[in-house]
Amino acid sequence: MPFYQRVFYRFWWWVCLIVATFVFRFRRFGLHNVPKEGPFLIVANHESFLDPVITGLAIAHKPVTALARKSLFKNPIFGAVLRSIGVTPIDDNGGDIATIKLSIRLLREGHVVSLFPEGSRTHDGKIQPFKKGALLLIRKSTAPILPIAVAGAYKTWPRSQKLPKFFGNHVAINVGKPIDHDDLLKDGPDAALRRLEQVIQALRDEMDPIIDSHGRRV
Repeated sequence: MPFYQRVFYRFWWWVCLIVATFVFRFRRFGLHNVPKEGPFLIVANHESFLDPVITGLAIAHKPVTALARKSLFKNPIFGAVLRSIGVTPIDDNGGDIATIKLSIRLLREGHVVSLFPEGSRTHDGKIQPFKKGALLLIRKSTAPILPIAVAGAYKTWPRSQKLPKFFGNHVAINVGKPIDHDDLLKDGPDAALRRLEQVIQALRDEMDPIIDSHGRRV
């Protein structure tokens, strides 16, 4: 990422953190688990459109590379803003394979990449089964996996609403311990996927009483 993009990214990172904290009472837990150096793959549950932003707010020391549909870049002004903060366009017609190849290249170059293995936002707030397609990226990247659980984002911005509910709801993330690539896959790909589901569900469950203590049950 060029210098000007790093500056722009850092500016918007702080803007998003301030807005999320003020508007959504955003809280972060487990930040001590974030690797201090090297590439890693963020794996998180997918509750709303807020997820890529709030999971990125867990990483303060380097940019998180997000992948976005190419159609979002049709507006030249909006497209320029996306590119300026390091968002990479991918083919709308999915190129799941193209996306995986791009993600692997970014990880090998030392970047941090986000992955939401459910494939789409939850319909009911519960963590949906992780899709096996995510294993292709996990297996080929060889990067450590950083599990992050999202809580409260579904109530704040369910897929049935065009806009989020401002003020009144709470959103939080919980960062788990990094998982070594080889350790995750030692019992096979299916076991690896189940383990990730269980780890993120456990991280998600840890936040229930914390969110509830502020007056909202997620």
